[in-house]
Amino acid sequence: MNDSSTLVLEQRRYQAGALTHHHDFHQLILPVAGQLYLKLNRNEQWVNQQHCAIIPAGADHTFEGQAGNLFLVADVPSSFSYLIEQLPSVIPMNNSIANYAQFLNQELAIHQMSPNTPILSSMIQLLIQLLHEQGNNGLLKADSRATLVKQYIDSHYTENLTLGQLAALVHLSPRQLSTVFKKAYGLPPLHYQLQLRMEQAQHLLRTSNLPIQKIAESVGYSNLSAFSDRFRRYFGHAPRYYR
Repeated sequence: MNDSSTLVLEQRRYQAGALTHHHDFHQLILPVAGQLYLKLNRNEQWVNQQHCAIIPAGADHTFEGQAGNLFLVADVPSSFSYLIEQLPSVIPMNNSIANYAQFLNQELAIHQMSPNTPILSSMIQLLIQLLHEQGNNGLLKADSRATLVKQYIDSHYTENLTLGQLAALVHLSPRQLSTVFKKAYGLPPLHYQLQLRMEQAQHLLRTSNLPIQKIAESVGYSNLSAFSDRFRRYFGHAPRYYR
């Protein structure tokens, strides 16, 4: 069981048979498949492809899953209360929320998300922003999207990222993302990724005895020639300069 200070995002299937309980943290429930019966504050409703649900901390609620259901459930700590408490208990799904839910579901299928990480916090903040925007009540600063992309790159910089992929993460066009990110961090997203790769490679060349091929692979380059060429153009000398 979670507590009121832990931020968690997980996939969950609800079982048949009504259960009633409450918890000391807020909860966001996003549909992926199927539906969930929910009774909250004497109001009965279905959480499904048309609606998501917000359960406030301390609220008694009854729930029962239908066959084939799958939901994304975020256990949200009390530090988010000033945002969560302004949301209604049920919010209609729009395309932005539905697409973002699918993205989060795909991320959970590929990567295990540890609780309370900065990138998870940014992901949940963006989700809350989308929920508020659905109610025409946006609260978070626009640069939170640049922050989320930066933290995503920090965690995935060895992968072959594309600008379109990063833009989809925060529901911006590639051009919009480049503008927002450069305003926040001084360079476009993929240039920032390149900076991380090159600086990490330089650090390993200076401080380790790893072969250059292994260093290239560790920062996302399977081709040594491509890595050496990129490194030379970035620093003005070849990787072997440090050996």
